[in-house]
Amino acid sequence: MEFKDIVGPIIVATIGALGFIIKKAIKLFIDPVSDLRKVICECRCILAFRANRICNPASKNPDDYFQKKKDEEFDEENLADHVKTGKELRAAAVKLKISIDRVLVFKLFEIFKLIPRKERLIKASNILVRLSNSSISGSCEENVKDKELCELLLVNEGKV
Repeated sequence: MEFKDIVGPIIVATIGALGFIIKKAIKLFIDPVSDLRKVICECRCILAFRANRICNPASKNPDDYFQKKKDEEFDEENLADHVKTGKELRAAAVKLKISIDRVLVFKLFEIFKLIPRKERLIKASNILVRLSNSSISGSCEENVKDKELCELLLVNEGKV
């Protein structure tokens, strides 16, 4: 038996084991960060696409909305679009929170500026929920400020 007959299979097995370990490490550490970045992009897309509905709630206060609904002078299609906007914002907030929790070594990725700071993302998620709640009835000015703040928080750089 020669040296290459013994060492060859050992090298092949070692390389195979290293490949398996690297694949699992990528799945454990890199995939959640990639998913988080996708969710951040989705949140930003919803904020941009639904900006008209976010910044112009169906009514200034909840009492107005319910009064108009009783009088049946309220545009049902407009209301349905505002409700859909609220649901999309809430779903985005939930996805963002779940994605944040999946990232294991958040600090490491923050240091390399691959993702925004965790505090910023949590605050953005809370703002998305607040925007969801005020998509039907709320203050235009507050919604505009919240939308702009959320967009800033979701960006990797920038002062807030």
